[in-house]
Amino acid sequence: MDPSMGVNSVTISVEGMTCNSCVWTIEQQIGKVNGVHHIKVSYSLETEVKCH
Repeated sequence: MDPSMGVNSVTISVEGMTCNSCVWTIEQQIGKVNGVHHIKVSYSLETEVKCH
């Protein structure tokens, strides 16, 4: 991602995910937030990475 384009990346620790359905739900809901262009949740790392 090109910083000159004003794109930021945020990594958030997410606790309590128990399955891939949790990953899907988080990606779907956070993906709807205004300004979020991409989100990738890693179940194995229990992290949510979103770029906006």
